[in-house]
Amino acid sequence: MNTSNNELLANASFSTAERWLYNFTKWAAEIVVLRANLEDPAANITTGYSAGASGGEPGDKTFNRTKDLLHAEAALPELLRKTKVISAAINSLGYQHKQLVILKFIKRRNNQFIWEHLQFTGESEFYRKRRDAIDQVREILSKDTHFWTEVEEKAAKLSNNKQAGETA
Repeated sequence: MNTSNNELLANASFSTAERWLYNFTKWAAEIVVLRANLEDPAANITTGYSAGASGGEPGDKTFNRTKDLLHAEAALPELLRKTKVISAAINSLGYQHKQLVILKFIKRRNNQFIWEHLQFTGESEFYRKRRDAIDQVREILSKDTHFWTEVEEKAAKLSNNKQAGETA
């Protein structure tokens, strides 16, 4: 793999780690909703339901409920896995990096608030510490095969965009 591909993978893995951090709270909320849907007593309406040869009718409440439950059952393990690995990554950080990640990605505070709250000397120190924190999170996430699948997809997109720019 040449330097250009290494740079693409590094950029893709950094942006993917950052995106996973931004999505963490959304995924955690989705888990709550999916679990509620799966634990809903009304879920029993799908017991023994068969869509039949036609596959069911989209307006049919039982069909729609079955489709929602099947989606929830399929999505839940992936979201649980992602949130577990992100939690582990965040918890592995030192105090200052952990606070930065929580304030930036979970509480969605603006940059100035964070550097003032954490008493950084200014914007440049904030960005340096932010990059360090994401790099440390990326290191933990890199042990997850699904993370690398997304990184490779992102790198392929970056490569295609770069090639399209060179031919234009």
